[in-house]
Amino acid sequence: MAINGTLVLVNAQGSAIASTTDATLNIEMDAPDASTKGSAGWAENIAGQKSWSIDVDGLATFDYSTGNVQELAGYLTAQTLVAVRFLPDAGVAYYGDARMTSVSIGAPNEDVATISGTFTGTGELKKVTVS
Repeated sequence: MAINGTLVLVNAQGSAIASTTDATLNIEMDAPDASTKGSAGWAENIAGQKSWSIDVDGLATFDYSTGNVQELAGYLTAQTLVAVRFLPDAGVAYYGDARMTSVSIGAPNEDVATISGTFTGTGELKKVTVS
């Protein structure tokens, strides 16, 4: 069953990140080379370490107490470990601990200010059923 992306939120420390317009959960695995002379010229690999991250994009809000610029930049500059959730209103939610590893704020002329950032997971990405 397809789900409307608007229904998927990214929560940090228990609250939805304000004014997001897009979010992407990335799950990856390294594949270290295991090729030998007996591989007949074909690359072979083994399953390596898994990693995950969540990218968020949105409209930049600069309010000191509730703005996403203060929130995301604060996580990065404080090097805070953040509990994050990639959360649909129903189905499977993914969650874990992550660090904010990048924040970019765009302010184009005569256009809306934007923000983007990446939470890089540390440790296991867990999942839970949400009803």
